[in-house]
Amino acid sequence: MKKVYLLSIFLLLIFIFIPAAKFKTNYDSQKVVTLEANQTVNKDYFAFGDVVEIYGTINGDLYALGGEVIIEGIVNGDILAAGGNVRISGKTPNDARVAGGNITITGEVKKSLTAIGGNVEIVEPSIIGGSLVAAGGNVRVSAPIGKDIKAVTGALVIANTVGGSVEAGVEEFRITSSARIEGNVKYYGRSEAKISDGATILGEVTQQQTPIGINKNDYDQKIKEGKNLLSGFTFLGFVSSLLTSLLLVHFYPKFTINTAEDLRKNLGKNLLAGLLALIGVPIIAAFLMLTIIGLPLGFILFALYFIALYLAKIPVALYIGNLILNKFGQRKSVYWTLTLGLAVFTAVGLFPVVGFIFKFGSLIAGLGTLIMVKRQTYFKAKKENLI
Repeated sequence: MKKVYLLSIFLLLIFIFIPAAKFKTNYDSQKVVTLEANQTVNKDYFAFGDVVEIYGTINGDLYALGGEVIIEGIVNGDILAAGGNVRISGKTPNDARVAGGNITITGEVKKSLTAIGGNVEIVEPSIIGGSLVAAGGNVRVSAPIGKDIKAVTGALVIANTVGGSVEAGVEEFRITSSARIEGNVKYYGRSEAKISDGATILGEVTQQQTPIGINKNDYDQKIKEGKNLLSGFTFLGFVSSLLTSLLLVHFYPKFTINTAEDLRKNLGKNLLAGLLALIGVPIIAAFLMLTIIGLPLGFILFALYFIALYLAKIPVALYIGNLILNKFGQRKSVYWTLTLGLAVFTAVGLFPVVGFIFKFGSLIAGLGTLIMVKRQTYFKAKKENLI
């Protein structure tokens, strides 16, 4: 863990303080990023693009982000991948953590797999040696899982061997005749699980429809009240974000417009910068606050960090607005463009699972964009002797 913290701080400082021309790391960012079958990387590998293809060998961790991510090679470290479509048919002796719209696993993960997506499929000849943690709209497990399964999903299908227990929050739950579960099955849901004849469950099967101690009618009422409260907060949050965004455009129009353009041109680099900032800045601030001299700087850094997190949605919203208007051949003022983009951003964020993934990815991209554009502005002003 200490190694990860130090690496995050080091890379973050490089991103912020070293000009782009001097920045070099094992990092690829372009429309199509391919690590060929005859290529070997003997360190951690970062790949960002519209399409990311990994056919070679990586003797380190893999960090992959793209519209489509294909991993057919060997990764001897951990796999961290996110994209619209993610397919893993390669091998790793360690863990894999994947997020995406559609996730398909046909490869071998010797340790544990974490998968969050709209549709998650783990199919033969895949082998997961450790546990599976899954969240999504639909999760289908038709390959062997070495240990436990924990899932939160709309629909869950288990059609192979599970070496441990299953615990799931699920609307529709099916255990097929080819399933063998060597532990207990505990699930939360209103619909009874469909367990086919021939399915083998060595432990107990337990269904819990509502939280213990809460009457079903009271539970439904609480859920309804919670949804109404969430809708109110969502509307207030949208209005607050819109006012903040419009004020930023009014007082800093060029900077705001530049953020959306930079996000379009340098998505991969900005995602990496945002991820490192998200992890590294709180650590740096915490270290500063351990000393009397650094305490004020730590507080200031924390304040700037949370302000940046709040503003991170603005470049993304403006980018979305431009994307939609350009699609229909329309040109509107930056105010209308930002309003449209923020409305779409808020609406997509309401979807379960997918909305969370979208907002988290947008947070990272927006944060990285703000850092990179601010950094460019600083160096430009310094070069022109304005500061």
